[in-house]
Amino acid sequence: MGAAQPDTLESLKDLLFTVYVYSFMLVWTLACAVAGPFLVLLIVVVGRKDPRRTLRQLIVIYGRGWMLFMSLVIRIKVTGDRELIKAPCIYTPNHASFFDVYLIGATPIMDITLVVRSWPFKIPIYGPFMRYAKYINSESSDQESFLQAGKDALQEPTALVLFPEGHRTRNGQLGRFYSGAFKLAVETGVPVVPVCFHGTFDLMPIGKKRLNRRNIEIRFLPPVDPREYAGTPGGHMQMRKDVKAMIRDALADMDTTNPGR
Repeated sequence: MGAAQPDTLESLKDLLFTVYVYSFMLVWTLACAVAGPFLVLLIVVVGRKDPRRTLRQLIVIYGRGWMLFMSLVIRIKVTGDRELIKAPCIYTPNHASFFDVYLIGATPIMDITLVVRSWPFKIPIYGPFMRYAKYINSESSDQESFLQAGKDALQEPTALVLFPEGHRTRNGQLGRFYSGAFKLAVETGVPVVPVCFHGTFDLMPIGKKRLNRRNIEIRFLPPVDPREYAGTPGGHMQMRKDVKAMIRDALADMDTTNPGR
């Protein structure tokens, strides 16, 4: 009986944590959805800014708001030399959880363009904002059209966020990397910035609605210059292998240095 009490207490804490996170997400998302168009209009009229770029910047602020409220109940640590990161660039994070996209708020670059699969565009609140922000649907076109959309976005300039695994991990392990981000980097000369999300898989295991209290670390690794791979047949594939190795080694290091709770 005595051994069961701590487990019951931890289970209750995780339940309260789940209620806290989902309640805040609902209120914060609705508030931003209502206020967002008015803020974009105000900034565009007063500051004569580009409306789509302004919306992308506000979406980063939305992610930072989520991180702020999460940090009241769990630890969110951001590491790495972010001063080395400049736009345009291509972020290549590992994909461990639905919540990974919120953690993009840790980026030092305010203007980001997400590359995601088609289903997020179908979410009633998120979809219209994503389409207006000119986020890229990775499933809506062939490879050449996708690469051209990426090249067009990087000219603005922006930080393109492309999950090289294509979808979130099913077992917590780093999955197969696809070549799109690295082919785009080599063809444009834009550096790749590997990013590691640690703890988010345990925070929300796939197939589960109930959350676990887990500390999170976001580690920005040094930018990788694609010019080192240009002019070599299959250079983008070697770049893919090298970046995956960097992320794999960093995640292994984070396993040893970050406690679960």
